[in-house]
Amino acid sequence: MKALYAVLALGLVAAMGGAHAQSGPVHVVINEVDTNPPGNDALQVVEWVELYNPSAFPADISGWTISQGKVGGTLTIPHGTVLGPYDHDVFHHKKNWFADSGAQVILRDASDLLVDRTHRLYDRDNDRSSWQRTYDGLDTGSSGDWSFAKASVGNSNGERPEVKQEGTIRVTLDTGKSQYVFGEKVRVHGAVSESVFVEKPTFGVATVNLVVLGPGYRGAFSLYPDFNLEFEEVISLQKAVGLRTGEYLATVEYAGARADASFSVVEPEDAEEIEAEGALSISFDEEFYIPGQTATITARTSEITQYAGLKFQVEDPEGVNVLRGTLYPDAAGRFATTMFMDTVGPTFGRHVITAAYGGEAASSYFELTEEAIEDRPISLYLDGGVYAPGDTVEITGRLNNRYVFSLDVEIQQVGTTSLDTDSSRLAKESGAVRLEGDSTFKYEYEIGNNPDRLGEYRVRISKNVGSAEAFFQVVEDPVASFTDAAAPLTVYTDEVTYEQGSRISIYGKVNRMIPLSSYQTDLVEISMSGSEGKLGYDRRVSSIERENVEYTLTAVPDIAGNYRIEDTLYSAIYPPGEYSIRASHAGGEHTANARFAVTDPLDFEGQYKFEINSEVLGLGEEVIVRGIYPGAVKGSGIDIILYRPDGDTDRFGTLVDDSKFSWSWRTPIAEKEHRITNDRIPQSSNYGVYRVAFSADSWSENIFFKVSPNPEADTLGVAPLEVSTDKPVYLAGEEMVISGVAQKNELGAASFERAESIVKQAVWPYKVVYSLFLELDGGGNFGTVLDLPATIFDGTYRVDTSYGGHSVRIPFEVVNELQYGDGLPLELILSSDRSEYRPGETVNITGRPNKLVYLSQVDITVVSESQDRVTCGIQICGTTGTTEPVVPTASGTFSYSYRIPPGAEALGGYEILADTDFGTYHLAFNVTEAPPVQEPVGFEHRETEKFRSTDNMTRISAVPVISGGIELMPRTIQGTLITPDRGEESAVNLRVSAAGICVIGDGCAVSGPTRDRGTVYAIVEVDGRDYQVRYSGADVQFEKFTVLPAEPGDFIHVEDWDVEIEKEDQVSLFYHRITRVSP
Repeated sequence: MKALYAVLALGLVAAMGGAHAQSGPVHVVINEVDTNPPGNDALQVVEWVELYNPSAFPADISGWTISQGKVGGTLTIPHGTVLGPYDHDVFHHKKNWFADSGAQVILRDASDLLVDRTHRLYDRDNDRSSWQRTYDGLDTGSSGDWSFAKASVGNSNGERPEVKQEGTIRVTLDTGKSQYVFGEKVRVHGAVSESVFVEKPTFGVATVNLVVLGPGYRGAFSLYPDFNLEFEEVISLQKAVGLRTGEYLATVEYAGARADASFSVVEPEDAEEIEAEGALSISFDEEFYIPGQTATITARTSEITQYAGLKFQVEDPEGVNVLRGTLYPDAAGRFATTMFMDTVGPTFGRHVITAAYGGEAASSYFELTEEAIEDRPISLYLDGGVYAPGDTVEITGRLNNRYVFSLDVEIQQVGTTSLDTDSSRLAKESGAVRLEGDSTFKYEYEIGNNPDRLGEYRVRISKNVGSAEAFFQVVEDPVASFTDAAAPLTVYTDEVTYEQGSRISIYGKVNRMIPLSSYQTDLVEISMSGSEGKLGYDRRVSSIERENVEYTLTAVPDIAGNYRIEDTLYSAIYPPGEYSIRASHAGGEHTANARFAVTDPLDFEGQYKFEINSEVLGLGEEVIVRGIYPGAVKGSGIDIILYRPDGDTDRFGTLVDDSKFSWSWRTPIAEKEHRITNDRIPQSSNYGVYRVAFSADSWSENIFFKVSPNPEADTLGVAPLEVSTDKPVYLAGEEMVISGVAQKNELGAASFERAESIVKQAVWPYKVVYSLFLELDGGGNFGTVLDLPATIFDGTYRVDTSYGGHSVRIPFEVVNELQYGDGLPLELILSSDRSEYRPGETVNITGRPNKLVYLSQVDITVVSESQDRVTCGIQICGTTGTTEPVVPTASGTFSYSYRIPPGAEALGGYEILADTDFGTYHLAFNVTEAPPVQEPVGFEHRETEKFRSTDNMTRISAVPVISGGIELMPRTIQGTLITPDRGEESAVNLRVSAAGICVIGDGCAVSGPTRDRGTVYAIVEVDGRDYQVRYSGADVQFEKFTVLPAEPGDFIHVEDWDVEIEKEDQVSLFYHRITRVSP
């Protein structure tokens, strides 16, 4: 089953497609394959192929490929991959890599030469069995080399027996032509009469030893016969490796048999006689075909004979002529035709073609193999299991054992896992797909590029002859998405711990649905039990029977197998403690388990309980402590002492009402410097850890909190597990830093050496963005940097981290500037690198839609202002250049460069017209004689200060500062107003003023989103200078603005910028930062 793979021993350049030379005989085989391992091949990359090197020399397999032919997918082995002597290596590629029935795994080298292939493999059971060679490296060229047994992936398949040699061996050798010129390739090929096996140093096929001798040259090669007992080596004739003109002798030896052949190498000017020989070659486009396919036959001659045709005929294995004809060459000496593989009574095996032209003859062959047809009416495959919005799903398959003109196609989005719960808005597409002549079909489905399309989909192919179904998911980030598809049934809860009276959401998926009649429903039984056994309540039974039943719920899966059910955790049913969930399906054949805990908010150890709103706060924020003091008489007092970091104390008091009490205090509004003894660095005395001591008649308790300049990333004290993110609000596409520290478990690193972090939505359906394990160092520190996908949606997310029985949840917000839904109209945002140019310069234009939409093409036209007034744009009339189409990227962004003509005639105004399906947009620029002011490539020094405030008035001081002896000037001001409470956005807005000018806000110079204007910035004059102002608009949860000078390289000259938060008693946070640069 081997095509040759040659080894270059001395200096000769072999045509191996760039593969590295080996140090000895190379013989790599496909040793073991599992096309249907445990799990769902459509959702996970689980199929694998094991390669084995049965030789004593390392094998460089860089650039080799593993495939199933034209279907499935092709894995290219990475550069630098070397398979050691007698070593195994296992390769994975993609979901649905191989068919479960009839797959044939093919291994080719870097030159696309066949190295090995398996017979047709059938593996219909999702188990741990695999197709494997009976012994490592056993290769006689027959299917008897293989057995179906328990997988031994990465390990030996068994010991090798001794084999005796029998019979008389023959070998042939041919060099193609008798003479060659430098630059050509010599094809040295031959055949052996039978396979011979050797026992040492390892059991395997004997090598074909080829030696080529010439003037001052000796080349030695070790080859292996392929499954047709043929071998071949291609030699590139290059002077650089020491080859000279003269006679060469090729000698081959195999198992004691020997053959010789010769050729000569001449200079091109001496090769006229050779060229006149008119060498002829003929070949097929594939080595293997099945009935119903069409083969392409090509031939080539080095000399065209006028009025002569190429005569050819194809014979099947029984010697019957199945095709004959005459072909005529084109001007390049090429012939071509096709051959259809008959589906009626085909003869399987080797088909040989012979051809004659101009006194030359050539031959080739192909194998007609029996098609592997699955024992089901319709075979259905998807090119993947998880996709992103906007992707295209490729659906392929075959109708087995019969033929119809077309099949019905239905693609339906199911509701349980979709963000949109309105079934009328779920995606659904119906149609038909026409079958090819071999009963195969292909259909493409384009997923809508909007958040409503997230969820699970069912693909159904049907006709009266039968049906087939497949499922796929649409998620924000397919790379980071994880689905536990290996288990037939899964079950999860939306939280880990609940309080009595709250609601629990139980959800999961049935990965192996059971077909039932229209009168039956496939159900999932949910039973719950406490730590001491069954719960004593069931709504469906009488009170007399309740003590002897298990509390159960029933969930109905959707068509994709997803289910979800909610229940209220009543105190009568769920006393505090730990609970187990057991999900059961198919009469108990499939089960899954989960756990959760229930607590009583009024039941705790001791006589009191405390809760603080935040352990780390910034300046000017309010700390709130609430507590419960059971049994206290109404009006009882609690003494409170606040201990500051600088040693000062404050005393407070509060009263108990209905066993509850609260206390609040606002942190300092400004930083206070205080020089600490024996410390050269000024310390902020109001930054640090505060202690609040609560005491009553019979108890006392300390509560700690911290005031920090960076509360979003800071933590308090030493806890069993601490986790933080580098900031509370991210833009889509930004990097997110997660860091933490854990107190290592007493059991040691062997038990808990990794912390688990899950980044997911904070609300249903709790879509997972990342799921990963983070290694702890010796001090218990861990961390990672994640890229938030550009397609992630606005909203609240959280980082759930657990380690050693402790868990921490960190919420954060994501803002995606791309618009979704029916809010703002669809617009095109255009911008250029400058607004003024000189003749001969290049205008660089970029653009993108303000929403995440598919943009197939943008037509760009440049209008130059002139007296002719042939064409008018939106602002300018004049003459137009050629309209050029621009193809945007998948996200809709595009760029275009326009070269301004040289000379004075190019002076004047210009307008860029961008024509899209949803409108025409424009951007103006001027061409002047004066050199434009260009933005510096970059400032040598740059520093950014960040601030946070909860006050209604904030003054931003844009003043120069000295840092490290360098004067830094204010360059940009950026601000973000966050309204945490949804629905309050319209009641909380900002107003920015400077030098007596209302810059941003209702009735100000900029009152609405600047991107609505078709550009990014608006120009506002403040104190005699122009500033670029970017504004998100009011009535949004994240109201943002940016101010920077309109002149490139300039600085902000107005020192005071006042920001007023217009609101009543709503909660809000205002963040701003100033970036300063060196002049």
